[in-house]
Amino acid sequence: MDRRLTGDGRAHKGAPAPRARWQQELLEAPADVRALAEELGLPADTISLLEEAAARHRFRTTRAYLSLVDPTDPADPILLQLLPDARELAPSPPGYSDDAVGDVAPANHSAPGLVHKYPGRALLVTTSACAVYCRFCFRRAFPYEELKQSRRLEEARGVIASDPSISEVILSGGDPLSWTDSALARLVEQLAAIPHIKRLRIHSRMPVVLPSRITVPLLDALSATRLQVWFVTHFNHPRELTPAAAGACRALQGRGIPVLNQAVLLRGVNDDASVLADLCEALVDTGIKPYYLHQLDRVHGTAHFEVPEDEARTLVDALRARVSGIAMPTWVRDVPGQLSKTPLLVLLLSLLVGCGGAEAPEKVEPDRIEHSLTGVKARPQSPTAGKAEATPASTLEDIPQAPEPDRIAPGAPPPADRVLVADLFGDGKPEVFIGEGGDVRWGEWPAGTPQPTWTGQHVGKGMLQAWMAEDLDGDGDQEVVMAFGLGRGFPDARSEVVVVQDFPQGTIA
Repeated sequence: MDRRLTGDGRAHKGAPAPRARWQQELLEAPADVRALAEELGLPADTISLLEEAAARHRFRTTRAYLSLVDPTDPADPILLQLLPDARELAPSPPGYSDDAVGDVAPANHSAPGLVHKYPGRALLVTTSACAVYCRFCFRRAFPYEELKQSRRLEEARGVIASDPSISEVILSGGDPLSWTDSALARLVEQLAAIPHIKRLRIHSRMPVVLPSRITVPLLDALSATRLQVWFVTHFNHPRELTPAAAGACRALQGRGIPVLNQAVLLRGVNDDASVLADLCEALVDTGIKPYYLHQLDRVHGTAHFEVPEDEARTLVDALRARVSGIAMPTWVRDVPGQLSKTPLLVLLLSLLVGCGGAEAPEKVEPDRIEHSLTGVKARPQSPTAGKAEATPASTLEDIPQAPEPDRIAPGAPPPADRVLVADLFGDGKPEVFIGEGGDVRWGEWPAGTPQPTWTGQHVGKGMLQAWMAEDLDGDGDQEVVMAFGLGRGFPDARSEVVVVQDFPQGTIA
């Protein structure tokens, strides 16, 4: 008797039905790590350790993806991503956990399979199934058993339908394309029936590891909906961008579905500027935008993949020097509690020093930074932006004293996509900074109060691109340096650097 897969991956009894090519390939996908290790000619004394690692995080790959492996290279970058590794069994360094990105924190997990971390968008974990179980997976410890609860999708859709602030739904997993075409089509229809949902994002590695999964019925379902569909795939190495994979992505593009790529920076796989440049340029040549380059999510069992941030910063700088802007991904880390992915950009102090007409020193000393502000045409800006500005002053010492700033109305903070904490007065009572677009607000968060008290605001001439908190002049308190520039909605913006210091008048721009 045939046991067919339903949309959520469960089996049921029924009449035989012809399988699509991708389903047949998935059924034939190697899932026995011992058999594969013997096929690859790996040493017998290591196979038991690979089996132990596979018991902690399951193993499966596809023949299509396995065909990219160079079996003569024990450090093959494709093999490293798919084959269990004895290093997964080692104790994790400090900072690693089962939920490195806060997916199952109670505040982010209001229904089974629903993750709602970021304003305006919610993520549905559709399934635990993948065509290939990546060894660096950040959801390897996700409580997938909750997906077996009856009516769990109905409950998640109910939460989404009751929150009109949600305009975008992300389908993830596992891999949502493990579902059948008909099951996905029903889910898309159900989401499109929620009036305030405008966009649908599908995160899948199927174009990389099983290109035959991009079928005509799938394309029909995704192109027929009123929702704007975006497809986010996951190429980590240029060798993965095969003609079949590129063809799958072009089929999506041909139906009006933009394709983005998220890569993860992985030791031994793509921790090389030339490899990253080849990958990003090949993606752009295929019409795929390199979207994010993720710093590794620190989940137990993955530490051997991590590239330290200092080394990663050097790689990103080298990549930026080699590729055009359209081929440059944003380097990010998913930080629990943050309102979006956190860009790991360094705010170049040389830009600040350059405002004073000086060459950026190799080592920026606090007195050099303080000196660089001397002679800068500065102006105080009221915490209530939009009011008339004070007369510009020629130096910081000439800035007229301003009255105590009016407090911004207390209560829930305005929408924000990034948060920074700084101790502006060195008193151990840090201020909370929030930013949305070009609007930055800040204030203390007194103990026992539900929200910060917003006392400062700066509206930049462009999108907030990067910021940092640092004691630049060595006086025991911190200054906040913010860089604004071109961004969506700011087509004519020029770059602007703003320093927030502990002056009564607030922002010094």
